Amino acid sequence: MENSLLHVPSVYAMQLARAYPNIDIKEVFRLAGTHWRIPTYYPSMGTGGYCVPVSSKYVKMGATDPDVLTIINETIKFDQDEPHFIAKIIKHRGGKKVGILGIAYKGDLKVHTLSPALKIINHLTKMGIKVMVHDPYYLQDEIRDITGCSYFSYPDGLNQFDTIVIIPAHRIYSQTPKMTLLKYIKKARLIMDNMGVWEKFREDFKEIGITYCMVGDPNWCI
Repeated sequence: MENSLLHVPSVYAMQLARAYPNIDIKEVFRLAGTHWRIPTYYPSMGTGGYCVPVSSKYVKMGATDPDVLTIINETIKFDQDEPHFIAKIIKHRGGKKVGILGIAYKGDLKVHTLSPALKIINHLTKMGIKVMVHDPYYLQDEIRDITGCSYFSYPDGLNQFDTIVIIPAHRIYSQTPKMTLLKYIKKARLIMDNMGVWEKFREDFKEIGITYCMVGDPNWCI
């Protein structure tokens, strides 16, 4: 029950990011979170792991009348749809060869249970988009078995993609020096960053013609 209460506001943050694509929803949540009674939630590419995505389903299963739980029902539906929505944005923005950084549902863990990364990869491949994957916590064979996609080396392998999608906040990604990144991402035109791992380089990306966005940025899904 407790985790289902976390699921609802997490998805609400995703919904606001879609409902108001022209404003900085992350800043709205940051300001709301300065109130001592209000926790801070941010939009994302979807929830993952053993607890939050399934907790609402458990609440439904235990209910005498699950149809009454309209908020829970919509939360589950919207969360399941979010990775597909992300994939459609990538296709709409011209992504043809996509590098996925991280398949774990959370940074610096080797756990991909219900990870939104796997759903995004699945939708992209069904759209006919070439996808390759890197995750420092998985072997090359594991990447291929789990995703059905080829592995690429990091950071030098970034030089082959027009679109880069960073999903969990693995430290190896956040600790990559700026000049190293700029050396290898020259072909990229779009970077989508789930957790803001490379947000500190936003202006540097802009200078070389790369669009960088996080979920909830102004115009992130337009």
